[in-house]
Amino acid sequence: WIGGGGGGGGETTEPSSSPPPPLVQGESMTALCRIRHLQPLFGCDVVWDRINARYIVKFHKPIRAVTPGQVVAIYVGKSGLICLGGGPIWDRGLSYHERGLDLPDLDQLHPSGNNDLSLGNK
Repeated sequence: WIGGGGGGGGETTEPSSSPPPPLVQGESMTALCRIRHLQPLFGCDVVWDRINARYIVKFHKPIRAVTPGQVVAIYVGKSGLICLGGGPIWDRGLSYHERGLDLPDLDQLHPSGNNDLSLGNK
């Protein structure tokens, strides 16, 4: 239900079908997502923005270097993952620097992926 967009490279933000009932009713949905191929899945909340006709994904932990143009993939499931879909990231929230905040301890950041050597992964 997220994504869609025929043939032209996925430029559309239109959902490929109606959002799930909880989202249509203005509720959020807890899911798992990733924005990088090797990145571990992390928790998020998905909200349907009816006014702008787009999904808003709020990460449970700070994620480094989220960039417009990347694609977010959304998954659900307990005994087996189901990919609900994905779509381009059009905007991001303010960074810690932009908010004038100190960075949290490294264990509070979600790793960028198996290749993220900044967090001591080898």
